[in-house]
Formats: sequence, C-alpha cells, structure tokens
Amino acid sequence: MSAPYGLRVFVEGTPRTAKSGSQTPGLKEWTSALRAALGGREETTAPCHAHIAFRLPRDHFQKENAQNPHGPDLDNLTEPVLDALGETILRPAGGDGAVLRLLVTKRSVRGKERPGVVIMVKAVRTRRRAPP
Repeated sequence: MSAPYGLRVFVEGTPRTAKSGSQTPGLKEWTSALRAALGGREETTAPCHAHIAFRLPRDHFQKENAQNPHGPDLDNLTEPVLDALGETILRPAGGDGAVLRLLVTKRSVRGKERPGVVIMVKAVRTRRRAPP
C-alpha cells in the first residue's frame, strides 16, 4: 500500500450501527456491502492507520431528539467497518487489531452526495525495540 493512503474505498448505503443488532436486515445488508467492497483488494501483513468518514442521511441528525441530536454514536458506526476490514484486507495482519491509529468522522450528506462511508487505510512500518 502506498502513501498517503494505499486504499480508498467508498461504500454506498445507509451506514448501520452494531447496536442495531446482528439480526436486523439493515445491518446484515450493510455488513455484506462492506465485505463486498473490501474483499478481493490487496491485503497487508503490516499494521496500519485508518480513516473512516461516514456520510449519513440528513434525517439521522435530529435536533429535537434529546437523546442523540448529533446522529448515531461513532463507536457503534465504526464496529461493522473495523470487523469488515479485519475479515478482508487486514486478515493477514491479524485482523482489526492491526489498526494503530484510527480517525473516524461523521457528517450529514451535502448536496447530491450519496450516504455511505469512505474507508482509507495506509500500511505503516513500526520500529522494533531491542529487548531490555
């Protein structure tokens, strides 16, 4: 994988949260779309940095929703994406535990943008420490 990000993928669809429950059709469809978009791409054995940028439908941000006016929780949105990365391109590196740095953002779609997620991954070199 090359700099700045060796992989850049846009997965179209309404991002679903892990909190939605694994049995819901929406989450199953979303995780299938993630795996399909990431499967067959170049794998890495190296640790990596990842940037995950969610583009959510406007109705996911509701000012009158006192519990969560700022949209779905980032941790719940991120879990299906990290799982899909771990099952595909990061499998040889040991799964999603190979992500050393993670930047996650969310925002409402703008103009004619489609909802979904932009996933960017960059393999990085790490320094090995000499044993004490």
